[in-house]
Amino acid sequence: MTPDHLLASLKAIATSLANRPQALALLALGSCGLETHRLDAFSDLDFFVIVEEHAKQDFIDNLDWLTTGAPLVFAHRNSIDGWKTLDNDGVFCEFAVFYPAELASIPFAPGRIVWARDGFDTSLLAPIRHIDPFDMAWTSTEALTNLLIGLKRFLRGEEQAAKRAISGDAAELVCRVMMAGQQSDPYNSWRRMEFSSPGAASEIDTLLRQGHLPTLANDLMAALAKRASLPTPLCAEIQRHIEACNAR
Repeated sequence: MTPDHLLASLKAIATSLANRPQALALLALGSCGLETHRLDAFSDLDFFVIVEEHAKQDFIDNLDWLTTGAPLVFAHRNSIDGWKTLDNDGVFCEFAVFYPAELASIPFAPGRIVWARDGFDTSLLAPIRHIDPFDMAWTSTEALTNLLIGLKRFLRGEEQAAKRAISGDAAELVCRVMMAGQQSDPYNSWRRMEFSSPGAASEIDTLLRQGHLPTLANDLMAALAKRASLPTPLCAEIQRHIEACNAR
């Protein structure tokens, strides 16, 4: 798979849509959108298809417009609005279908207009509802609450749920704090952190190698304390739960 192959597949989709009167635009997102310099052999195609309101359900139910240049071999309806698909050449697509009025209520990053029908108001393709700005106090406190929830589940014997809360939910929020809101992907703090914040990537990797969940909770709380002012009562309660875990 090459970037040129991926872009050619996206162009093939645009050509197919242009032949559908109800189709209005194709908006590429992520690495196939405004960041084509990031395209590589492991990229997928993320995009929005914009159609007339009355045609939306037909475009979702019937994928015969999805012409990437090779036959589809797999399709998974992953949301009410869209699909994840794979073609015979290995092109993986993740897309959603919207009509113009829906876009105002959907948070998404700016994209690249691959195709738009003549007369379509392309200003509608600029995001109006933006992702909330990074809030250090909220993020660090939310991380602490996930640590407490995880410890409670650990003490209850729900170790898998505890692992999800501590090494998953809480650790992801700690990542955001470590990168001070500068993560390269606003939807997923783990994405590309090795390049955008190598120091944070190394630190979180070291922390997550800790297999004992109560110790990991303690280390994550310490990582937060180095970077943010934390609520003392909540930290004390977390510490009390860590001690209870260690006493078992």
